[in-house]
Amino acid sequence: MATNTVQLFTNQTANGSSIAAQASKTQFMTLFIDGTWDGATVIMEVSPDNTNWIAVRNNASWTDSGADNFYANEGVWMRLTVSGAGASTDLNAWLN
Repeated sequence: MATNTVQLFTNQTANGSSIAAQASKTQFMTLFIDGTWDGATVIMEVSPDNTNWIAVRNNASWTDSGADNFYANEGVWMRLTVSGAGASTDLNAWLN
């Protein structure tokens, strides 16, 4: 993948949050999520300070593999959080 790609999850097998990535400028971004879901749900959360996290509204949740495009404002922190992980959940996610 391109050098400006951040891998948020690498073989995520349990409930929990990814590393956080900060938008360096207001930009169009693409999120890729792939793997074995086994009942898991992934939501996107944002933060102004990398401490206080708020779930994104308007269907920013996933239950199967895919890619989505969105705009991110400069300085906003983003992360993904998994819930409902099953015994065979194994997810990868990239933000570009």
